[in-house]
Amino acid sequence: MNTVNQITLNKLLNSNYLKTRENNNDPKLKIGSMLYHILEDKKFLQRFDENKDNFIEPKEIVSIIKKQFQHLPENTAETLAKGFMKHYLQIFFQQHPGSIKNYKHYDEIVNTVKQLNQEYPNFTEIINLGKTTEGRDMIGLKITNPNSKNTKKKIFIQGTMHAREWAPAETVLNIMSTLLKNKDQEEISNILNNCEIYLLPVANPDGYEYSLNTNFMWRKNMYKKDGKLIGVDLNRNFHIEEKPELYRLPEDKPDRTDDDIGASDNEYSDAYRGSAGNSEIETRNLLNFIKNKKIDAILDFHGFGNMILYPKNDKDKVKTYEIVADKMNQSIGNKYWIEKDTELYPTTGTMISIADALGTLSYTIEIGSNFFPTKNELESLKEETYELTKTFLKEIMKIDKKIISHYKNTDTNS
Repeated sequence: MNTVNQITLNKLLNSNYLKTRENNNDPKLKIGSMLYHILEDKKFLQRFDENKDNFIEPKEIVSIIKKQFQHLPENTAETLAKGFMKHYLQIFFQQHPGSIKNYKHYDEIVNTVKQLNQEYPNFTEIINLGKTTEGRDMIGLKITNPNSKNTKKKIFIQGTMHAREWAPAETVLNIMSTLLKNKDQEEISNILNNCEIYLLPVANPDGYEYSLNTNFMWRKNMYKKDGKLIGVDLNRNFHIEEKPELYRLPEDKPDRTDDDIGASDNEYSDAYRGSAGNSEIETRNLLNFIKNKKIDAILDFHGFGNMILYPKNDKDKVKTYEIVADKMNQSIGNKYWIEKDTELYPTTGTMISIADALGTLSYTIEIGSNFFPTKNELESLKEETYELTKTFLKEIMKIDKKIISHYKNTDTNS
């Protein structure tokens, strides 16, 4: 019987295949390729084998995966390793997540948003960022007290830019409904008197539906080339003309893939950055919205890993980022790891890096311990993300506008 041994795993971790097929600086993609190889022998999960000494059980693979995140705290690395192991096992054994019943399809999410608008017409307004690749509307909700004459901070909160990250959509919906339900409480009333909050549950509606219905591990949008589905990682597609290095580093050439840093030029990579910056209509819709509304601060919910991430920045801005992140983390019992996003692993073309360059204080929040939380896990995440968001809103209200200074207008089509 063929088995997988330690030598094979170590070879795979450093193989030329991984260096050329995927962005070798991104542990998530490197792990994905590695697991695709080692799981080719589906019998590796058997507990008994004549070659027991060479046999690698899942817990041992988890240990190997953890080494890719050795710069992170032990519990964060463990969460990431176990989560990836679980999901790639699901792929190979064709086990669609049983938790799918806990998640709404996109039309149900839109209906929920519209119902909230009907229930609270004086405090809400439907927002539509534009059409997607497949023609869906990018629907969200604006929440504020229109009777307040205060100068308001403008906050954008979004979820599910990556198709397979289902939980963020549900958590953003919960933030909407809970804020409105509690609008008359002094704490929330004060927030709504001083903030305009724009919430978008799903930033990638097409990919989200494809993940729910067809390929649960799909990450990208639904870009097609010559009729063939390729997909672009929307969170590697953002670009502004004044800072092109945020989309592509100078040493990363577009006509090759072995030098990829922060994103990939390989169309079949999960981190494919697209044919050009802002090539995707969803990216352009999001960037135009942020610019046109002059958004002051952003929470971009992703899954998974229990992390609060912020862009690399100058010393003064980093201090602000760290203060707000600490407050958010304290509100949920210091459960999350706080880090600059580029120190987790190199990334380019992300929404928060571009928004930050536009003068918008921006965070990525990686929630939970896997892409598809169970019902109980999801309920816990809803409570957790609401408390975190409430704290975020209160902290943004305190920040001087001088710290949040908008960059001059840029061409999103460049």
